[in-house]
Amino acid sequence: MPLASGDIALVRGSAGRYVLADGSGTAPQVLIRDGTKQVLDAGAVSERGLGPRTYGDGLPGAAALLHGAYGFRGAAGEHLLGLLPPLAVVPGREGSTAALRLLAAETARQEPGQEAVLNRLLDLVLVLAVRAWCTRPNVELPSWPAALGVPAVGEAIRLLHAEPARRWTVAGLAARVGRSRTVFAAQFTRAVGEPPLAHLTVWRMVLAADLLRDTEATVARPSPARSATGTRSPSARPSSAPAA
Repeated sequence: MPLASGDIALVRGSAGRYVLADGSGTAPQVLIRDGTKQVLDAGAVSERGLGPRTYGDGLPGAAALLHGAYGFRGAAGEHLLGLLPPLAVVPGREGSTAALRLLAAETARQEPGQEAVLNRLLDLVLVLAVRAWCTRPNVELPSWPAALGVPAVGEAIRLLHAEPARRWTVAGLAARVGRSRTVFAAQFTRAVGEPPLAHLTVWRMVLAADLLRDTEATVARPSPARSATGTRSPSARPSSAPAA
């Protein structure tokens, strides 16, 4: 898949072995395996000291590629990853290009707090890329992400996701977004494809699956810190620092 300057490639799931290069005819020079970088010399693997987070020689005029990885765990992460195809290429644009330039500059530095800075910048680049992908013309999104832009419905979805443990009713939710119960219920179902409380049930089950996976909670004995319908938000952290 060719990339132009400033483009961002989002690779979802386990891609196995893949190659990043400045051209299809460029032979592999560095092997990255289990977080360890190794230089390939005449087909043999030899260790060589390279700068932090860098691969290659960085000669003048060389193409620079930034690579970062996230580790998603649990049903909430999988629920959100389902918005993307296995490979999505986002063309460079003003906002993301500026963020990429800053990320590239910070990748070459080694100062106190560097990992925190890099992780936040990588988060910014990811959000910009996903947002750009989801707002493309004629993009086909699942119903509830597309409904986030619908007046009242989008606000209701955000309320349900932010407070899943609350004892929501359709009337109470309609009042929060300034709609009558009947109008709101019809509008929500039309935009999302399911009634408000049905959507809430699905979201609670997603969060509950993560609680059962990541805590000592059981179906019979919920976690003392938060119930299976608690306010735990889906999260992901970079599994490796951005590299150039």
